[in-house]
Amino acid sequence: METLSYRAVHLRDSVDGLSLRETDHLAGKTAGHWQAIVSGVVENPTLETLRAYARVFGCTVGWLASGEGDPPSDEAIRAAVAAARAQRDPTSDPRPSSTPPSPAASKAA
Repeated sequence: METLSYRAVHLRDSVDGLSLRETDHLAGKTAGHWQAIVSGVVENPTLETLRAYARVFGCTVGWLASGEGDPPSDEAIRAAVAAARAQRDPTSDPRPSSTPPSPAASKAA
């Protein structure tokens, strides 16, 4: 996988339903960071940024930055994202809710 952009696309595509917005949220970055990397607008992100996304996807900073070493398996990527999701604050979930609010919750609002 030759470029950072290509590796970034591979990582996110390995997890069904993972949006760009959620990727940024899991990494603790503002919206648009991951898109800038994926699109190639940002070719040399900071080490801090690489560390944040490498943690989310369960890969090494070296592999993400330059392709050094072995890529993570799709299973390892999905497990790392699941762990990152479990650690985030559930009250700030950027994913759309798949469960409509209950009628009782609607009346309380």
